[in-house]
Amino acid sequence: MDNKQIVLKLFVQGLGIEGEINNFQARKDFQKAVLLGQSLSGVDLGYRFNWYLHGPYSPELARDYYQLAEAIEFGDKEYENHSLRDSVRGKLDRIRSLFVVPRKVQLQQSDWLELLASWHYLRSISKYDKDKALKTITRTKCHLAQYVEAAEEALQLFEH
Repeated sequence: MDNKQIVLKLFVQGLGIEGEINNFQARKDFQKAVLLGQSLSGVDLGYRFNWYLHGPYSPELARDYYQLAEAIEFGDKEYENHSLRDSVRGKLDRIRSLFVVPRKVQLQQSDWLELLASWHYLRSISKYDKDKALKTITRTKCHLAQYVEAAEEALQLFEH
């Protein structure tokens, strides 16, 4: 297991995501958590994202989490001998609360993560104005569109 994989594993654990990739939903959650974690903590792991069918997606991240999963499957637990710096852990701990679905939002955590990551990507990375971002969400993720205001409200507490 290389250093980048170790950091990746510790990073997602710091965000409260176990980092399993054994199904599509888990891989999607992994992608969304890393995007939000990097963007909102200021800890840049070097992953860049593009807009894809299910929102922001990084092919490099996918490659790395498959390699990480393979290393773990073959018994490599090197990450257990390492830990994140306290300053990084503190930043990630702060972001974890964002991943909790607000009571007024009737979504599963995975859908909430997809909405948060998608809204953040469209507004902060793609620099869409609110109207264009909302049209994109409505067109591509109509089941999430009604909760955009809640996502925007939640993200405002964390964005720099």
